Amino acid sequence: MARSKIWDALTTASGGQATPPGHDQMLRDLYGSGPRGGLNASKAAKAFGRSERTIRRWSRQGVPAGEVRSLERRHARWRRETEAGRRAAIGSAASAFRQRGISVGLVGKILVSGTDPRNSSSRRTSFTITPERAEQVIDAALSGTRADLQNAFEWAAERAFGGPVQFVIDDIEFR
Repeated sequence: MARSKIWDALTTASGGQATPPGHDQMLRDLYGSGPRGGLNASKAAKAFGRSERTIRRWSRQGVPAGEVRSLERRHARWRRETEAGRRAAIGSAASAFRQRGISVGLVGKILVSGTDPRNSSSRRTSFTITPERAEQVIDAALSGTRADLQNAFEWAAERAFGGPVQFVIDDIEFR
């Protein structure tokens, strides 16, 4: 999934994971658990081209500075490109939004009709997406395509604006 402002708002919403996990958790997210419940050092070692012993040491003592960026890039890609990663990124916000809906604060161009003179200017608005429509937004976020997420978000906002709407988003926040 390409980064989008809607995706970023979902991952930092209340209940979402605003800060990245620690390096040990990143390793576990990416390579899973071994037969005894610890990090699957074998899979991680193959991916990094290191020994299992080295990977276990990283898990206990921390990832060396020279490998941190590589791990963070791999983890960010996992969060964007896999369903498990997207589920982890959205966190508990997804279930909360499915139950109560989404309060949206938005700054950007809001195109409601072709004749509205405000279409070409940036403006601030807030609205609520119903729980039923929030479910579609969450499902689109989990599907992994930016276009699906944008379309679901615009469809969900139609009720608030009384008809089809398009957004060019400068800033967005979900509560």
